[in-house]
Amino acid sequence: CANKLFVCYSLNKPLKGRDKQVINPRIEHSKCQVGKPTDIGLMFEITAPVAPVTEATTRKAKALIFVIDRSGSMSGGRLEMVKTTILDTLPRLNPEDYISVVSFDDEAFVNVGLVKIGEADRKKIATVISSIECGGSTNLEAGYRLGLNEASKAQGVDANIILLSDGQANRGMQDPEGLANLATAATEYMVTTSTIGIGQEIGRAHV
Repeated sequence: CANKLFVCYSLNKPLKGRDKQVINPRIEHSKCQVGKPTDIGLMFEITAPVAPVTEATTRKAKALIFVIDRSGSMSGGRLEMVKTTILDTLPRLNPEDYISVVSFDDEAFVNVGLVKIGEADRKKIATVISSIECGGSTNLEAGYRLGLNEASKAQGVDANIILLSDGQANRGMQDPEGLANLATAATEYMVTTSTIGIGQEIGRAHV
């Protein structure tokens, strides 16, 4: 198992300073068994070059509702990778944006109720996110429904639910079509859903 990761990519022209494109890899876990091939999941965070901010390009306020799978199958570094990604996103949000964090295993919990960033204590939110630990089974339906409930509180801004899970639903609704119908119905209320699959054994039908 190599202790270094090399990322190679090409650009049409060299970039410097604020024009740099940054690729930051996140490793699912840092250990492997000696003498045996080991699968290691990677998540790549790509930061684009900084664009000049003008009135035409100023982003509208938005509400981000993170729905985190905290079930037992998210152990082994997966949950930590998810939490680190959200913590890195937190300081990039504008004061007019909103954030909420929901986590689920057998049941769903609101860890951070929908709050406007400009009126929130970011350090307290970060502490709450960092304290989330792995639990039991995977009730994806319960987590998603609670995320929809949080999204419904976002008045006057577009809401985006970001579901981070290995997709191994084994409690609640497990029918992929039924879960897809929930997401489709939510678009009528200007709520969009993005899913990010975590790990090697992703339940692709559910995410």
